[in-house]
Amino acid sequence: MNNEELQNIEEIRPAGKPLKAITYKPYTACYVATAAGIGMLFLKHWAFIVLGVFFVAIALFVLLKIKDRNVIDIYQDGVLIYGLEDNTKGMFVRYDDIVEWSSKASQGGSECVYFVLEDGRHIYKDTFQAMVAYRQLNKLMPDKESQHIRLEKMKAEPFKWSRLLDFFKKR
Repeated sequence: MNNEELQNIEEIRPAGKPLKAITYKPYTACYVATAAGIGMLFLKHWAFIVLGVFFVAIALFVLLKIKDRNVIDIYQDGVLIYGLEDNTKGMFVRYDDIVEWSSKASQGGSECVYFVLEDGRHIYKDTFQAMVAYRQLNKLMPDKESQHIRLEKMKAEPFKWSRLLDFFKKR
């Protein structure tokens, strides 16, 4: 996504409330780690106490020190994709303009939501809430999800033994 493509959010904000707002921070993982850490403190063994303090410290560090930002807002008619640096710029992509989408692991080790647009552009948005985005997008446009498209292509093509042999050669 180039900076030239981005517009001010106030200019492009679609009507209605977003169905789901996807942010960068992994809130659920932090809450689970905090609860597990506090639970380990009650076990009264020095190893569990050290591990519990470590879990709570890491979770609190992420919650308090890591800056959260909006990544994607999912609306009924499209997706509002925020810019990388700030939340004041972004672009709105209608579902009709999306050819394919997926949720996958990125090279940085985090999860990302991936869009392929009709004009050939590819948009990756890193977030630790990629599974939340996947579930919501799969409700709205399941036929454009990458795995669904791949399965439909396989159903349409006749079975070839060479394809099965190629599968085992790659492994």
